[in-house]
Amino acid sequence: MPDEKPSEYRKRVLVPYIVDRLSREASEERGYAARVAKAMQISAAHVSSVKDGKRGISEDFVVEIAKFWGIDLDELRSLADRWHADHDRTEDTSPAARLNRLIDDELRARSARGETFTAQQLARAHSLAANDGKITRTDVRLALDRRDDENLTPTLDADLEAEHHRARGS
Repeated sequence: MPDEKPSEYRKRVLVPYIVDRLSREASEERGYAARVAKAMQISAAHVSSVKDGKRGISEDFVVEIAKFWGIDLDELRSLADRWHADHDRTEDTSPAARLNRLIDDELRARSARGETFTAQQLARAHSLAANDGKITRTDVRLALDRRDDENLTPTLDADLEAEHHRARGS
């Protein structure tokens, strides 16, 4: 934070990190926003608005969310600095881009455990983009967990089969 006003640093580094972390954790746990709200003694709507980027974050909110996460402000700043260094803030925030990031995160985690995936499993995961951007990590996990012989998305499977036949000239 050298030569930068605290409010500028909060807007540039802390807020994007907090919004991203709230979004990720809320997508993984049902009732997360309500639990955060109760602990911070604010409304769940306030937390949801912050999570969705529709509401600003005050210094008090920063202090309280750090307490909720069980870290002090220095640690929060350190985490935010590292996160900020790893993320280009001009990145695409469209639902499709968010889906691709969720899939990439899940694939990295599973690959680290030695799991492999078929093209059909990956195509099913990417087909989730049709859900108006309301994709959760659980949706991605379910799509990747499906075996190839399970028909998760009939139209996608039919499209893939038709494309296969076209490629073979049959």
